[in-house]
Amino acid sequence: MLIVHDSPIFHFKSTPSVDLPDSLRYLYWRGYPLESLPLKFSPENLVDLHMPCSQVKKLWKEDQRLVNLQVLNLPGSIYLTEVPNLSGSLKIVNIDLSSCRRLVEIPWYFQDLDRLTHLCLRGCTSLKYLPEMPRNIKHLNLSESGIKELPQSVWSHEKISYLNISHCSDLEKLPSNICKLKVSGSFDLVGCESLVESLSSIPKSICKLKYLEELDLSWCSKLENFPEILEPMEDLQCLKLCGTVVQELHLSVKFLPALQWNSLFSEAMEDFRNSISLRAPNFENFLEILKPMEHLKFLNLIGTSLEALHSSIEMSLKSMDQVIKPEANESDDHGCAAGGTGDDSDF
Repeated sequence: MLIVHDSPIFHFKSTPSVDLPDSLRYLYWRGYPLESLPLKFSPENLVDLHMPCSQVKKLWKEDQRLVNLQVLNLPGSIYLTEVPNLSGSLKIVNIDLSSCRRLVEIPWYFQDLDRLTHLCLRGCTSLKYLPEMPRNIKHLNLSESGIKELPQSVWSHEKISYLNISHCSDLEKLPSNICKLKVSGSFDLVGCESLVESLSSIPKSICKLKYLEELDLSWCSKLENFPEILEPMEDLQCLKLCGTVVQELHLSVKFLPALQWNSLFSEAMEDFRNSISLRAPNFENFLEILKPMEHLKFLNLIGTSLEALHSSIEMSLKSMDQVIKPEANESDDHGCAAGGTGDDSDF
């Protein structure tokens, strides 16, 4: 084991070379001062290699046998231009190349690294495209990278439980194939400027992210429709549509039993245009309206469990033409008015 932290005795000018034992299994060297590891060093026994903030351009000048390597961490190695040949490193489970800003390519053979579960490419701003992902990848961090599109294998991957694509300003589109991700926690498009400026719809399969707790689509300024929810998303508590032009939610929002409705409307209410139609059986409380909703003309609450409107409705919705409350027209399970024709085309 060798652990070296930043130290003046290892300054680049005074350290033209270093000697490392071939028996070395664990190497941690923060701020490694050279452009590559020593030619004489044979890393065949190396299991863990950690070199944050190194000066490395190319880890080895010649390909090496890395048959025992399990962890490769080179975060902040801003001069690194290429990934070392890991095609023979079939035991590797964790790779961190975050903030390697000159890195332009991830080799195609990454898809064959079957034990790789964690890959961090955060801040790799010169990286535009990814190869297909290995079958056991679980954690994929692409935030602040330069990627333009996601491989379809990412969107349809059944083992990915963490995917971060926030602040990918060059990301142009989401895959159109079926989403099979098992992502939990939060998923958002914050900072994906190219994407949010052009996104008018999202893939229906995004609603298959049934383990999500938060879905943030804020400021997708052209987003008009939130897709039908085809199966329950029992853990989703927060859905943010602030800054979108979504005006109506499908009846299938009943498949969001844990949704906190204030998370949907608290920031976005004054941005809604013309009408809001909610058919959500689990919607019980309409929040206080703190800002005038000057553009809203029509509010339909039939199909909700709402019993009363906040007093701010009367004070703040002065421009509204019509509010339809639940008691105004009872509805059955299919959304058809009792005693009526069942025609709800006005809504």
